[in-house]
Amino acid sequence: MNRDTQKGGWAVTTQTVVGGSVTWPELEDPAGSSARLSAVVEKAASMATVGSLGSLVELAPWLICEAGGLDRAMLSRVTGSVWTPHALAITKGEDDPVNTVLAESLVGLSIPLSGSLVETEVLRRRQTLLVDRPRPRSHSSSVMGELSHSRSYVVAPIVISDRVSGFLHADSFTTGRPLGETDRVLLATFAGIFGLQYERCIAADRLRAQSEAAAAALSAAASQLVSTVRPTLRQAEPKAPVRRRATPESVMTTTSGLTSRELGVLRLIATGATNTQIASALVLSESTVKSHVKHILHKLPAANRAEAVFRFKQLEQQGLAS
Repeated sequence: MNRDTQKGGWAVTTQTVVGGSVTWPELEDPAGSSARLSAVVEKAASMATVGSLGSLVELAPWLICEAGGLDRAMLSRVTGSVWTPHALAITKGEDDPVNTVLAESLVGLSIPLSGSLVETEVLRRRQTLLVDRPRPRSHSSSVMGELSHSRSYVVAPIVISDRVSGFLHADSFTTGRPLGETDRVLLATFAGIFGLQYERCIAADRLRAQSEAAAAALSAAASQLVSTVRPTLRQAEPKAPVRRRATPESVMTTTSGLTSRELGVLRLIATGATNTQIASALVLSESTVKSHVKHILHKLPAANRAEAVFRFKQLEQQGLAS
């Protein structure tokens, strides 16, 4: 059931909540309310794709305005006995002087949670309140009532880790639509999902920080290991074998790798024939002859054609040049 109470000069409309839920028969226009609630839940669920706390806080007021059909929304942070406006969304009437003054007034503003504030009641009861036709007194203060000139607005607590960590205010100042019980339920639903998404971002940030710290520690350990092991590895590296001039025995083994064509080229080299003459004699291109000569020098091994001829003579003496 609904009841009106007086709190610090404000006419506050609230609703008795049983088990933390609101029954649909108590809402105006159930069909329209259900559609609006579905839109709000869908928008709130889209916050699951937001990866950082800063982006989540900045985006939330715009999402509730878009999904809930509201003109203005403000997200605030509660620290101790003070609440501080943090993010403001104005979707209609951005150039209205009232909204201009409101945006400027919120910069650096900190508001003590005194007993005369509706926000203090929201903090104490941890329930979303609908404030209708606010009548401020000189000893009371409210951003949405006095600075924003709001005729009716909703205040929802942001509960994070079982503690009220902020508020979500919203109204329809520019269009002049008075807010009702459906708006209260919509804001309460959105604020509840926002609190869960905020906790998710906190957990993700902690996990990211732990992963980065672990990666940094692993990288440092790997660098230390490399600097320790590298000198030992260098000492253990096998030295390159010293290339020695081939002996007759090594020539015998090495020249077994010459092809019949290479042996033919080698015989002509031994006669003093040039590459051009060899190419003509064997019906080859001169480039092919050069390639054969290169392979012969590598396989014997020999530094030049003269040394290759010397190796060939040794092969003939050993009977290996046939």
